[in-house]
Amino acid sequence: MNALSTTQVQAFTASQIGAIAAFDLGSLSTTSLTSLSVAQLAGVTSTQVPSLTSTQVGALASTQLNALTTAALKSLTADQASAINSTELSGLAVTRIGALTTSAVSALTTTALTGLTSTRALGLTSSQVANLSTDQVASLSTDQLNKLTTAAVAGLNATLTAALTTTRVGGLATTILAALSTASIAALDETQIATLNTSQVQALKTAQLNALSATAIGGLTTTELDGLTTSQIAGLSTGQIANLDTTNIANLETTQLPGLTAAQLGSFSTDQLGALTTDQLNSLTAAAFGALKSTQAAGLTTTQLAGLDTTRLQALNATVLGTLDSTQVDALTSTRWDCLRRASSTPSAAPPLLN
Repeated sequence: MNALSTTQVQAFTASQIGAIAAFDLGSLSTTSLTSLSVAQLAGVTSTQVPSLTSTQVGALASTQLNALTTAALKSLTADQASAINSTELSGLAVTRIGALTTSAVSALTTTALTGLTSTRALGLTSSQVANLSTDQVASLSTDQLNKLTTAAVAGLNATLTAALTTTRVGGLATTILAALSTASIAALDETQIATLNTSQVQALKTAQLNALSATAIGGLTTTELDGLTTSQIAGLSTGQIANLDTTNIANLETTQLPGLTAAQLGSFSTDQLGALTTDQLNSLTAAAFGALKSTQAAGLTTTQLAGLDTTRLQALNATVLGTLDSTQVDALTSTRWDCLRRASSTPSAAPPLLN
């Protein structure tokens, strides 16, 4: 076959090309092979493709590579795929991208992947994405990542997500973020989380937020935390809550704080509790506020105590009230003592301070 001239090779029909022995087709010179028309290359079979050298595959024009049948594309080896350049890849139709095997896709160079235009990225499957290397994923542009289908995003496992640069994470569309698994979200570190904007954070499901490490949750800005819904706030773990600094705590809205559970409020440090204003404290549910521990109550300032409303005061249990020091007790007005006396007359015993 190698003895045939280019003119002779070009005279073959697609059927004749498909009938050539695999070894003979592979013995064609690169010049002869690349002289074949797209109609002729459509006749190349999946049995013949593995006999082609990586040099021959790399020399094909984008239209020629795209002319191969789906079966033929599926038979490309990893070695052959590693020779595909960005121009060839950009010429593959979206529907043909998915025909490449996972081993072929994982063999593509990061340079070749630049040819995977944002439109072409739509063709990637979840299994193809899952088999990309961390270097390959890190090389993908924001546009490419945002063109992945929801199904393909499932392939971005924890290892791959952790490899995304802060720029890429900060540029992810809300639909892409929402499609990431909790395991993938959990792999994001504090620097990656810090690049998210309010809209992106709000797009995260409660389970995704809950999956973030305590350190990563610390990467959220006060503005981003302010954007969380009450259900998202309620979904945070006690470990995550404990890692929020006093500035973040102080900036939580009164409309968000009703979402805090008794367990969450119980994880507050005295510094965190002391950062809350009286308006914030009074926005907590009675159930949550009533779960305050004696050690936490010791951190309440006189200003906070003086500003507590009747509902919050009556929610405090006798043990907690009994641990207030004289300065804190003096901060309670006579009106507030009256409300406590009324509350204590109904249950069993009155708080120690009221006897």
